[in-house]
Amino acid sequence: MDHLEARPVSQSERLGHLDALRGAALFGVLLMNVPWFFAPEARVQSLRESWPSLADGATAFLTTVFLSGKAMTLFSMLFAVGLSIQKERIEARGEAFGPFIRRRLAVLLGFGILHILLLWMGDILHAYALCGFLLLPFLGRRARTVWIWTASLWGLGLGIALVVSIFHLRRGAPPMPSAAELAAARAWTSQCLAAYGQGSWWQILVFRLRDWLHDASGLLLGGLGYSILNFLVGLGIWKSGLLKDPAAHLPLLRRVAKGGLALGLLLGLVWAGRDTPPARAWALSHWPLSRWLLPLRALTTLQPMILALGYGAGLLLLWQDETWRRRLRVLTWPGRMAFTNYLAQSLVMTGIFYHWGLGFYDRMGLASATLLGVVVYGLQVLASRWWLTRFQFVPLEWIWRSLSYGRLQPFRLRGPAAG
Repeated sequence: MDHLEARPVSQSERLGHLDALRGAALFGVLLMNVPWFFAPEARVQSLRESWPSLADGATAFLTTVFLSGKAMTLFSMLFAVGLSIQKERIEARGEAFGPFIRRRLAVLLGFGILHILLLWMGDILHAYALCGFLLLPFLGRRARTVWIWTASLWGLGLGIALVVSIFHLRRGAPPMPSAAELAAARAWTSQCLAAYGQGSWWQILVFRLRDWLHDASGLLLGGLGYSILNFLVGLGIWKSGLLKDPAAHLPLLRRVAKGGLALGLLLGLVWAGRDTPPARAWALSHWPLSRWLLPLRALTTLQPMILALGYGAGLLLLWQDETWRRRLRVLTWPGRMAFTNYLAQSLVMTGIFYHWGLGFYDRMGLASATLLGVVVYGLQVLASRWWLTRFQFVPLEWIWRSLSYGRLQPFRLRGPAAG
């Protein structure tokens, strides 16, 4: 059958628990990104290290423990799950998956590039698209093969981190930025403040390209490496059958939830605690001793994955209870529109903070900005609910799906909206 016959999944075919997971991850992604919307990177780092106010310092500490890296880890795992589901359903109908998914990922890459150009330099869509192409050979593999590759690549990444930490052990003094590096950082912070805080829309666009290129190696290589590792974990979980029927895997879910939450939060406290003023002061004054903790710091790179798995398992357990399922159903609304809601978050937050909008860049504390992020997500929940009672897709998802499937998709709902 011609691949152009491929069609989107119907509402009855959707897995509600996956939409709820996606909605929860989207909330965490917004709060995780708030620091990068509202001020230059150096200012954000200073909040973690100096705690200029109790509210801002505590907010930085708590978001590091509970959200930083975890929400995006869960979000990226679910992206890989979505690719696998699409492959299984399209091929079950006897249709060609390859042309469809290559076109779909190419369109996503285009959206990612436009996101960087027009809105925000912290885009992750381009990395998802590129890693999606890398994941394609694994989609048809057995779960065992996927897990072997996953363990090998994660082991390689940890090995590199440990080698780097051991290299630092040989230093006679703690690594400190030079005077030239500090001056360059201050100059760059001033440029960010001038552009995002005072520039026109066009001036911000031009500077945003410089900003992205300034951090391109870390953003691109880090994003690709981080995403493919998470993709493989998500794919392995899907192929294990756990997400297809969570009720059949309750003992495993309980173990993952308990272990992931306990160990993940413990490592999160270590991870966030190392940047608090007392911890930094102690580490600098006791370098001969504190340097031996560097290998432990490398191991904390596992913390986002461990806690993300704990979060996911915990939500799936709650989903099995009818009362909790009704409460969590509100997360399915933004979860069904995750693509558009993710881009809308950039539009709204840059509109609030950048000079072309309300101009609150570097004029608000982190605690206040994070609370604002909670309000924005609450509005997204309500807007998503309103939209889904009237339309099948939002405009951006409709464009993406129409280009992916090779023909225009129906826009309005044809029947009564599902509750």
